[in-house]
Amino acid sequence: MTKNVYLKLNEILTYEAIDTQISKFTSDSYWYKQSYRQFIKRFRETRGETDIGIWAERLALVYSWLPKIPLKSFALDDDMLQVNIDRLSELESTFYDVELSTIRRTAYLGSLYHGETIFSSYKGYYDTAIREFLVPAGYVIHKEPNLNTQLSSITKLLHFMCPYLFPIFDTKVCKQLFDTTRQTYERYLMYIFGLQQFLQQSEIGQYIKSLANKMDLSPLYIIDLVIFNL
Repeated sequence: MTKNVYLKLNEILTYEAIDTQISKFTSDSYWYKQSYRQFIKRFRETRGETDIGIWAERLALVYSWLPKIPLKSFALDDDMLQVNIDRLSELESTFYDVELSTIRRTAYLGSLYHGETIFSSYKGYYDTAIREFLVPAGYVIHKEPNLNTQLSSITKLLHFMCPYLFPIFDTKVCKQLFDTTRQTYERYLMYIFGLQQFLQQSEIGQYIKSLANKMDLSPLYIIDLVIFNL
């Protein structure tokens, strides 16, 4: 199924579609454009912070990209909230600068999720499953994680934390790739590793990385920009 995502990305991310959205991005003024670099800058400035107030600010930035109020954010008791914030801060401090196109992948060898594709050791950190990022984010944002219903908010937080590693996965992206708005953890996994293959092997993927480097943007953001506006 990862191959299907790779093929779909090659189909919809044409040079014309990319150039059209880049032209709009550079010439138009709108909320997502004006806020994106500021959010990335603010997350970079607060990297390593575990203060609850700082994370309240971070979630406020995430929710400014969502049409809802974070009613359950920080609803855990203080001790459990701090445990999950500390966990996210530790992961971010390790993975903030890694690129999806370069990180190696392996298979999870535990009994519960045996065979699931995960990130290989990075900077000496142990092999890490995608769910290990998503679950603490789910606790912080939604009090109780549900990896099949919370991806629009969770993946925005992870993208701002690690903008070169985690793509945003919302209903529009899901619809373009899977012909359904029903987001699931399995589909997000397929997107991540199909996108990794696309960035590694596709000629258009190389073009996007070159554009991103010139514009000082994450290639994952450019891809999201194009897919979101198709």
